[in-house]
Amino acid sequence: MEDMSGDLGAIMNAPALPKPPRYKGSSMQERRYFLRAYYTYFHALKAFQTEHNRPFVKTVGSCIEQAKKTAFEDYAALDVAMKKLSVDTKLVEAESRVNRLQANMYKILEDHNMVDVMFDREQKKLVKYLVAGLEPATFREEIQRRIDQEQNKRYKSNVIEFSKWLTQLLASFMVWKKSILSQNESQKSRPPGPARVGGATAANSQSVSGTAKAAGATSASPPPTDTSVRKKPRWPCLKCQSNDHLVKDCPLVQPGEAKQLVEEFRAARANKFTTQSPSTTSAAPMKR
Repeated sequence: MEDMSGDLGAIMNAPALPKPPRYKGSSMQERRYFLRAYYTYFHALKAFQTEHNRPFVKTVGSCIEQAKKTAFEDYAALDVAMKKLSVDTKLVEAESRVNRLQANMYKILEDHNMVDVMFDREQKKLVKYLVAGLEPATFREEIQRRIDQEQNKRYKSNVIEFSKWLTQLLASFMVWKKSILSQNESQKSRPPGPARVGGATAANSQSVSGTAKAAGATSASPPPTDTSVRKKPRWPCLKCQSNDHLVKDCPLVQPGEAKQLVEEFRAARANKFTTQSPSTTSAAPMKR
C-alpha cells in the first residue's frame, strides 16, 4: 500500500478560524465557562497547525476584558453627614472628648462605606472634619490658626498625630476655662462696691457732680416773684401791728393814711434818739 502519511503541503481555502472567547464576569461560575470556551478555542486552532501553517493562538490574559473598578464614593453625601459631627462637651476629660469625636467620625465613614478610601487618600479631609466639629467656637478658631502655622502643617495630613496633638491642647484649654469660671463665680459672690474713678469712688464723684449742678441751677435761677415766698417785713404794720405785711399793703388803711402813719413813726423815732443822746453823753467820763 502506498504511504500517504507524508507531507500533505499547505492547506488551501481553509475555513474561518474560531474567535477567542472574552471574559467579563466576576464569579467562579463565569470563570469556569470562560475556561471551557478557551480550551475549545485552543484545540480548534491546534487542528489547523501544520509544518507550513501555524494559526495564531491568543493567550488567556489577552482574552480577559480589562475594566476599571467601579467607584462608589459619594463625597458630597459624606460632607453633608459630617456637618453633624460635634464634640461632646459633657465629658470631663479631654482624651474622652477626642476619642468620642473620632468614634463618631468613624461611624459616619462606615455608613458611607468610605473608611479605607478616606484613610488611604483623604486624611486631610478627615482632619478638617475633626476641626469643624470642635467646640466652643473660640477653641476651634485657635486650633485652625495653629494648624495653619508652618511648624504644625505636619498634622494636616496625619489623623493619628493630629488627634494626639489635639488632646494636649484641649486638656490645657479645659484647665484654663475652669480657672476662669471659678474666678468669675468668686467675683459674683462678692458684694458690689462703688467703682473707683481716678482715685475717688463713683458715688463721691456723683455727689460732687450733683452738688455742682445744684449750685449752678441756684445761681442761674431768677429770684422768686410770688408774694407767698416774699421775705417778711422788718417792721410790723403801723395800722394793725401784723408782721405779714407793711402798712402800705394793709387792707384796713384808708387812702393817704399810710403816708401819715409812716411820717408819725419816723418823727417818734427821731424824738426818741434826741432825748436819749444827752443822758448818754453826760454819763460817760470825759477823756483828757
